[in-house]
Amino acid sequence: LNNSVDINRLGSASGDVFANGDIYINQMARVVPGLVYATGNIGGNGIYTPGGVPNPVPQFPVLDTSYYDQLLAVASTYPPGDWTLTGGAYNLAGSTLYVNGKVTIKNTGQLIGPGRVVATEEVELKNATVTQGVEIIAGGELEAKNAAQISEGSLLYSSSEIDLSNSVFVRGMVISPGDIEIQNSVQILGIVYAGGELGLRNSVQIVGSVVADEYKNGRIINAVHIVHSYQYFPSSFPQFQGASQEIRAEVTSYKEYPLSSL
Repeated sequence: LNNSVDINRLGSASGDVFANGDIYINQMARVVPGLVYATGNIGGNGIYTPGGVPNPVPQFPVLDTSYYDQLLAVASTYPPGDWTLTGGAYNLAGSTLYVNGKVTIKNTGQLIGPGRVVATEEVELKNATVTQGVEIIAGGELEAKNAAQISEGSLLYSSSEIDLSNSVFVRGMVISPGDIEIQNSVQILGIVYAGGELGLRNSVQIVGSVVADEYKNGRIINAVHIVHSYQYFPSSFPQFQGASQEIRAEVTSYKEYPLSSL
């Protein structure tokens, strides 16, 4: 938790929490067992144990976007035009689909990997399925909603912002140097990284790790459960700057769930 944050209405949790600023564990929120660390004030009427100021203070990792920037630059050299998959299936078969425009996959459309989709503009996944390790890289907003299913080994990246909502499932990485909004019955097994603001609310379950510069309105609210688990870490990470491997600036409060419920 990189800035001051007010944690509300979390269920039972265990693990450590860090805020680079003030942190308040309010009623109906628990961090048990584990310690709450902060560079500012620690308070609230929830259940927690203050850990004081960590030494050393974790440094926020800054995402190196050069890999994604290079792919988007290649996509911009293609003739302008959008790409849409409505129903049916498209097999990337290990290739990269470059689109100098917008990508839309909807109405049970299925994108089969492995492979990459690189779009200079927005990417929309609506009631769509992404399988077998696909990287989706968007220059504009990346939106997945309405029961979109993104399977193991996948990557969702946007240069600007990501919006996941309404019964979306992701197993992989969700990363952006900008803002990310996750809400309304979303389940993620993997890594979430927001270089900007992260919104977490309304029945969100994340098993893996979460890193964000700040949280929307300074709050994480309404049945948000975060399980810090190496089991769902990818075999290789994006490149980060400004943080040592020994320090992790991440939310590590968690509640154990049977995998069948995820």
